[in-house]
Amino acid sequence: MLRTLAIRDLAIIDRLEVEFENGLNALTGETGAGKSIIIGALGLALGDRTTPDIVRAGASAASVSALFDVRTWPRIIESLAASGYTAPHGELLITREVQNNGKSSARVGDRPAPLSHLRDIAESLVDMHSQHDHQTLLSVKRHIDLLDTWGGEELLDLRGRTKEAWKEALDTRNRLQRLVGTEQERLRQLDLLRFQIQDIASADLRDGEEEDLNAEAIRLRNITKLRDSVTGALSYLQDRQDSALDSLHFASRSLEHAANLDPALAASLDLLQSARYDAEEATRALADYVHTLDADPMRLESIQQRLGRISDLKRKYGPTVSDVLLYAARAQDELDGLEGSDEDQVTLEQRYTTLREIHESLCAELSFGRITAAERLEQRIGVELKDVALEHAVFRVAFESTDPGPNGSDSVEFLIAPNRGEPPRPLARIASGGEISRVMLAIKSAVAAAGSVPTLVFDEADAGIGGRTAEAIGQKMRRLSAGAQVLCITHLPQIAVAAHHQYAIEKNEANGRSVVRIRRIEDEERVDELARMIAGSVVTDAVRKHVRELLASGGA
Repeated sequence: MLRTLAIRDLAIIDRLEVEFENGLNALTGETGAGKSIIIGALGLALGDRTTPDIVRAGASAASVSALFDVRTWPRIIESLAASGYTAPHGELLITREVQNNGKSSARVGDRPAPLSHLRDIAESLVDMHSQHDHQTLLSVKRHIDLLDTWGGEELLDLRGRTKEAWKEALDTRNRLQRLVGTEQERLRQLDLLRFQIQDIASADLRDGEEEDLNAEAIRLRNITKLRDSVTGALSYLQDRQDSALDSLHFASRSLEHAANLDPALAASLDLLQSARYDAEEATRALADYVHTLDADPMRLESIQQRLGRISDLKRKYGPTVSDVLLYAARAQDELDGLEGSDEDQVTLEQRYTTLREIHESLCAELSFGRITAAERLEQRIGVELKDVALEHAVFRVAFESTDPGPNGSDSVEFLIAPNRGEPPRPLARIASGGEISRVMLAIKSAVAAAGSVPTLVFDEADAGIGGRTAEAIGQKMRRLSAGAQVLCITHLPQIAVAAHHQYAIEKNEANGRSVVRIRRIEDEERVDELARMIAGSVVTDAVRKHVRELLASGGA
């Protein structure tokens, strides 16, 4: 159930927080007081589309937080967990923020959530209905959902298995279509793959080869410079009369005598001798290197040709040698798959036939279950319609067969004959708004008994009714609230008096600006509000007495 709703900087609401209770909660107030803004804020928290102009003038953003108690709804907790969300201690906090530049964000618990997730979650939490918004009732595509929900867990489970079987059959068919294609296309692809694999294989590539070849090519192109530099270094080390090696040798011998006289020179002597040994080692290495410098024009040409071949393969198959080799491996896998496709095709065809038969069997079982559930629903709604002063109304569930799909092979539409002697017609063709409201309430009462959602919201869904009909709807909502929390915005005292809890919504002025306030009213304050709803601006003691009697009898 909805426990708390907190609103900030939304339309004419600056800051507002309200706690709701179990049972029937009536929200009342003068026309234009802001009642529908509060319900609209709940819709915003649950993923409704919006525009930047809902942000209160002068504010940078509007925000709405809705706290739900789902401790007794394990189905909701399991659904949240499947989407990666949690409800610690059975409490689910949903927050939505809309900035004045139009950007919107939402969180479910402590995690950011896309609006698509928010709307999916909302469907399991709240069912909202208004006099202008009959999406659940008048949208034919939702009738099958309402029927399946009424049918209970067994029917919903069967629908889920039907959907899974359809998806598996569809995936198999798509794989089969991709695999088969046309024979001409398959042969063309085989030829292309064989050519590409041979093209790469004939080059006998190896990782790191290109780098090694580039290094060797640079050395061959610069062999004269390298020889001159190395021989020049050798002349300084050993060929000259004052070569570095001779200088280091004589310096070491000279320092040996001094170190014998002063041990403090031993460390310097060690460094000098080490430098001499390193210089000798460098001299030998450079001499060996000079002997390897051999100009070979044929080798350089061969390297350039090899690098050109590698470059050509990279241009066709990948930016690096590693990418070219990976392309060859993938092409081989694809070739193996296509070469074995004849056998795979037979296997997939057999599997698709089996899955289609399974799906059709589940569709037939689902249709039978729906027909059984529809018979019970017709009877139940017949009773519910009498409770809302539609004694002669007839409700029917019409079926049509359709092509098998994810939800079975049925098309379902609710029909109603509000008056005696009329044939049942689609709900959307009911002319009277009052009849629509009553039929909607009857259907929602029946479905709520099946435990569909924890909270039902009616935004002035009592339009077009009054008198005894309004009294009947008030009592129907009160009974409906035994199985689900009900929030109802109403102008009718007959409905408000049936509520377990009543909230007064007022529009006041603060600092020269309109603000909306909501407060729970009890005892004499509630009596006064109900008396105002009955009598208008002139409230007498007799009216108050009548209100007290109605409250004492539960609004009956």
